[in-house]
Amino acid sequence: MKKAFRKRLLRLSLLSCLSLPAAGWAQSERGVVDEWYAHLTMDLMLGSKVGAAAIYQNRVPWLFYFYPELKTLPLVPAGGLNIEKLISMNPKYVVLPSAYKAQENILKNAKIPEVTFAFKDFAGLLECVDQSAKLENTQFALKQAADYRSFVTKIVGEELLKKEETVKKEDFNWRKFLPFSSENTSQKPKILHISSLNPLTVDGKETIIDEWINLAGGQNAVTVSGNNHDMTWEQVFTSNPDIIILAEGAGKWEKGTVPQGAAFLPAIQAGHLYRNPTGIFLWDRYGVELPLQLLWVKSIIAAKNPNTAEMREKMKIFYERFFNLHPSDQVLAQILKGERPAS
Repeated sequence: MKKAFRKRLLRLSLLSCLSLPAAGWAQSERGVVDEWYAHLTMDLMLGSKVGAAAIYQNRVPWLFYFYPELKTLPLVPAGGLNIEKLISMNPKYVVLPSAYKAQENILKNAKIPEVTFAFKDFAGLLECVDQSAKLENTQFALKQAADYRSFVTKIVGEELLKKEETVKKEDFNWRKFLPFSSENTSQKPKILHISSLNPLTVDGKETIIDEWINLAGGQNAVTVSGNNHDMTWEQVFTSNPDIIILAEGAGKWEKGTVPQGAAFLPAIQAGHLYRNPTGIFLWDRYGVELPLQLLWVKSIIAAKNPNTAEMREKMKIFYERFFNLHPSDQVLAQILKGERPAS
């Protein structure tokens, strides 16, 4: 009885947040203006009413597959909305990515509530969800955040989360204090995460990518810090990766894009080239599907086929519990293969 009621409540909350007006929000319909690409799925999970959002339109086709209503949502352009437009929308609050931090004072001077989010680890992800739920301040949002925290904790482990929270509070060099920082990495597979093949860019340390690589039992083949670093193929050969993961928008691994010598990389020789799954957001980046990403990478490192009934069942539980979505096994298999919806 309670479970059925909770499902109805989740469905009503999600439908409410997707009741999008044809034009701007009226004074009585104040919605969130979300200028951070990664945060929209949190809005959906928490039942937030969204007035406008930044969306990777060409990179998250499954988002529109599950939520066709979002096609009518006003989009936030690159660089964010101008202040006059924001004022006219009368938002409940504005979500900013750290790259837009300079807009904080402008919004404050305009008396528009704002919050800036950024994180590099799972503890930061949970803090972001918790803060978002508190901003919504509804029973539904707070319950969703608590349940999500419980779900992630079971996968990541309470001990790690506590250590990451402590490191952040004390403002230390966080990576030095994590449990995997002192482990022997000689036996761990080297994973290269390629964000783009042309030009060639990769994801390094002190990123959420580095976090899930390490937690899954691997080590990052990239030694520099930060996302989307330029890399030469000579450096790729030197890094000698055991596993290569292509981001959703990285491009195709094919002749003309990669040099002939790439065929002799250990990862390619062993058949360990993968396309990263993308669901309603990019699994490998800063969204709420990160626990699924961790489970997927663990399967790869364990030399298992990640497209298994067990993995699909975990995905079903996740999407039903937090989004009231019911994807078929065929759709889940497509997502795991990094495929797009059939046109």
